[in-house]
Amino acid sequence: MNFNPKQNIQIPIYLISLCKDKVRRDTLKQIFPKSYEKFTLIDAVDGRILSAKEYYDKAMMSYKLLHKTRGFIISPSELGCTLSHIKALENFIKSNEKFAIILEDDIIGNDIDLLKIQNIAYSLDENSIFICGGQEGLKQYLYGKKIDDNFYEVSKFSYKFIYRTCCYVVTRTSAKHILKYQNKNYGIADYWNEIFKKSSIKIYYANILKHPENLLDSNIEEDRIKFKKSLFHKLFSLNAPYKIIRKFYYKFMSVWLRIIGYKKL
Repeated sequence: MNFNPKQNIQIPIYLISLCKDKVRRDTLKQIFPKSYEKFTLIDAVDGRILSAKEYYDKAMMSYKLLHKTRGFIISPSELGCTLSHIKALENFIKSNEKFAIILEDDIIGNDIDLLKIQNIAYSLDENSIFICGGQEGLKQYLYGKKIDDNFYEVSKFSYKFIYRTCCYVVTRTSAKHILKYQNKNYGIADYWNEIFKKSSIKIYYANILKHPENLLDSNIEEDRIKFKKSLFHKLFSLNAPYKIIRKFYYKFMSVWLRIIGYKKL
């Protein structure tokens, strides 16, 4: 793909940030000095201060999905994340733009990175979503087929291993699909496998932007630690034999994907 570092950002960028997190936004102004003024700020929803009724109503809508995959309901911070991304995607759909970059305020990168993302975005098919990085510490079973330098089509097998919503590009088709899914289910925003497994939308990946490896300031990660099952529970639960078999399956698929031309990302 041809890349001109002197070009300007044309694609809309939506920044999701809690009103109180001015320090984070000030940091983004410094690391994205040329692009920041073009960001559209989306006032994030703090799920921890939702009314009990609103949280309960929406959490119950997601329960049928989540109790099968992890055994407990969506956390307040996770629900706030989902509602925030719904707001960003709805703003994008109201525009006439073909693509949008969605960012969260803890992302790490620079103006050149955003230009690289824009350049890739222009090559995307409508049935696409492009994850722009942010997988630090999460890529154990993430495999992709090379499309171009540092740009991969993610294996369907790996959809369940790609997480976070800190940086991604949507088309109008993929944004509408996410909105349709979330307005019905209020599922976890970064459960990409659940969102796209019954669709024809493909996930693409490039390791461009970064997510902090220190997660102490992340409300979502804090909630997930609270909900995380103990090692004892994992080892002695009724699902333990299934999990052992699943682990062997994952190892087998890792070998098979390499054989047929996929690369570990």
